[in-house]
Amino acid sequence: MVKQILPPILPEIRSLIEVSRHHAAVTANLALVNLYWNIGRIITRDIQKNEKRAGYGEQLLESLSAMLMHEYGKGYSRANLQDMRRFFETFEICQTVSNEFTPDPIRQTVSSEFPPHQILQTPSGESSITTIPQAAPAESSDCILINFHKHFRIGWSHYRLLLSQNDPLKRKFYFEQATAQRWSVRELQRQIDGALFERVALSRNTRKLAALERKKVHQKQSAMRTFSKTLICSIFSD
Repeated sequence: MVKQILPPILPEIRSLIEVSRHHAAVTANLALVNLYWNIGRIITRDIQKNEKRAGYGEQLLESLSAMLMHEYGKGYSRANLQDMRRFFETFEICQTVSNEFTPDPIRQTVSSEFPPHQILQTPSGESSITTIPQAAPAESSDCILINFHKHFRIGWSHYRLLLSQNDPLKRKFYFEQATAQRWSVRELQRQIDGALFERVALSRNTRKLAALERKKVHQKQSAMRTFSKTLICSIFSD
């Protein structure tokens, strides 16, 4: 049996393949998030324009889902369209995919830190993603900003889980933690089920209360020492 000799260029080619695969996944993820947010934007704006028409929103979602599901599949069900609408109302995308993520040369080494702005180019040198115009959602202090440079690991499944959190503080907490800790969808679900937000809040409150109690004790002890010194001084002065 002839022993196979590994070409010295094999590691470089492997690295390029892995980087390209990772890039493709990141690009597809950002494009999908961008798409769903914009679908939510269009639906919301149309409902707002026709708010005086009774039941218009419900009828619109029903008709849209029927047509889109027929053409593009179950991903555009009424429930999913409603999630896209809520996604637009709850989150704000800071930039478009193609405008902000200018194509750069692909790196030749594998890295878990492969940034989303290194977009794979088509043979013509143009980005393969079409620019989709953005519009800011309704102003709200609870609106969470999405920056694709920082949040490129957060996919649509992450956002659907986050939308299930009705408390804005909890939603933002899990969004920030999922980004910082690089949680998978399964891990995010596990942390939500494990009430991480409540446990962290309780822990912080416990430390705060303990510090407050220590401060109170210190103040009482200081007051007692002052009182004792005053009393002693008054006795000996007599």
